[in-house]
Amino acid sequence: MSKRKYITFRILLLIVVVFMVNIIRADGGWYWAPLPIIFAIVVFLSIRHFSPKKVKEVIIDERTQLIQEKASRIAIQIFVLTS
Repeated sequence: MSKRKYITFRILLLIVVVFMVNIIRADGGWYWAPLPIIFAIVVFLSIRHFSPKKVKEVIIDERTQLIQEKASRIAIQIFVLTS
């Protein structure tokens, strides 16, 4: 599976789960609340073979992740100091 297919699949799955949650919230029935949770668990367990380990391309580079961690740490420090 290529990186593009993997990301597209994740986005489509997220859209389906969010759509289900919105329909359930609009309906207002508490008895439908476990449905998206059960759906997500079943889907994630059934597509386990689409794990990132089998993706042919690199999803995130270690250097990019390190830069993102440093940027997040600095942003938190600035927020704490200003608040």
